[in-house]
Parts: sequence; C-alpha cells; structure tokens
Amino acid sequence: MMYYYNNYCYYYFYYYNNNNYYYYYYYYYYYYYYYYYYYYYYYYYYYYYYYYYYYYYYYYYYFYYYYYHYYYYYYYYYYYYYYYYYYCYYYFYYYYYCYYYYYYYYYYYYYYYYYYYYYYYYYYYCYYYYFNYYYYYFYHHHHHHHHHHRYYYHYHYHYYYHYYYTTTTTTTTTTTTTTTTTTTTTTTTTITTIRKMQ
Repeated sequence: MMYYYNNYCYYYFYYYNNNNYYYYYYYYYYYYYYYYYYYYYYYYYYYYYYYYYYYYYYYYYYFYYYYYHYYYYYYYYYYYYYYYYYYCYYYFYYYYYCYYYYYYYYYYYYYYYYYYYYYYYYYYYCYYYYFNYYYYYFYHHHHHHHHHHRYYYHYHYHYYYHYYYTTTTTTTTTTTTTTTTTTTTTTTTTITTIRKMQ
C-alpha cells in the first residue's frame, strides 16, 4: 500500500503542477507586468554572464520585432544583419583573445596593434560576406531562412581562412548619329582576395 500511496502522491503532485502551469498560462495577461519584471531580471542576469553578445542580440531582436508589422522586409533584413555581425564579432573576439593572451608577456605592444588590425579586417570580412550571401538568400530563399541560416554559420567556419570577393561592373555607352546608332558594352570583373594574416 505504501508503494501505491507514493505513486498516488506522485501523480497527484504531477497533476497539480500541470494545473498550476495552465493556471499561470491562463492568467498570463493578468500577470503581464510581473512577467515583464521577471524577464528583465533574467535579462540582466544573462547580460552579466554573456556581456555584449546577449545584450546586442536581444536589443536588435526586440527592436525590429516592434516594427515588424509595419516594416516587414526591413525587419527581416536588419535582424539577420545584426545577428550575423555579432556572431562574427564574437567568433573573432574569443579566437583572438586566446591567441593574444597566450603571447601577452612576450609581444604586448606588437599584438596590441595586431589585435585591432584584425578587428577591423574581420568586421569588413563579415560585412561583405553577409552582403554577398544574404543579398541572394533574401530574394531566393525567403521561406527557408532557418535552415539556411544554420548552414550559413556552419559554412562560415570552414570558409574563414580564405575568402574571395568578386564584383562585376558593366558600362554601356551609346552613340547616335543621323543614320546609325552604335552601342558599346564593357564588363569589368574585379576579384579581391582577403586572406588571414599568418
């Protein structure tokens, strides 16, 4: 009977907790300000542990979510822009921070300059890589962005050390006379190679 009684108490407790959960869920709008305060309490708690990554991620997420219904495409564009920018920034930051800290006592002034040089290099690398990939992705893969977003991050890790950026410029010149019209089209392709400093 004790075993049965314990099971009974256990299921009763489980049932009671479920009801409690639905109870708070049902009264969610009545406790809106309570959960608002509860959210910001954990917001600063995670801010303390994750610093700028958590701060900027949620700042831009809720900022553009606020304008979502009015600027749908702008929300979609800027949300992924800032998310990817800070992903790149912290991927860079933790990688080079360990590298910088390892040689801190031997090459302090040299790596101080080296750190900031790579900060700006990596920022522009992320910037151009984002525009190349997402400009195509935004107009062709709108309905599958979650899957491609993960693939994009995974692809980024393997593509970091050697990156090609290609631009194509087309110039058209038209000359008209009284009898003939001549059109000349010139296409120039520029390939810029950005490599990681060894």
